[in-house]
Amino acid sequence: MGTLSFSSEGMLYMVFEFMAGADLCFEIVKRASAGFVYSEAVCSHYIRQILQALKYCHANDIIHRDIKPHCVLLASKENSAPVKLGGFGVAIQLPSKLDHASQSVRARANGLGLNT
Repeated sequence: MGTLSFSSEGMLYMVFEFMAGADLCFEIVKRASAGFVYSEAVCSHYIRQILQALKYCHANDIIHRDIKPHCVLLASKENSAPVKLGGFGVAIQLPSKLDHASQSVRARANGLGLNT
């Protein structure tokens, strides 16, 4: 399914797919209490996916603002399952560069006494 998003009246709505696994924090604690740790390869696999998700968000002017293991969700209960980034409750969307540029032009034009 992936992620679905839409906006209306200044609100951004995001709908995510179901994640059968737990959040990463829960999995770390569960493994540690059982005497297991994540291998460097699995950690690298997870970090790479988290960074790719953040790169996508930033390319779309979305700032997460709450990165932590609770916000990293495992797609399944399998070892080295794909991860997804969740917890967008405090995320913000920056104004687009085009909007910002047009606002700057309007402000300069208004400063010159021009109507825009």
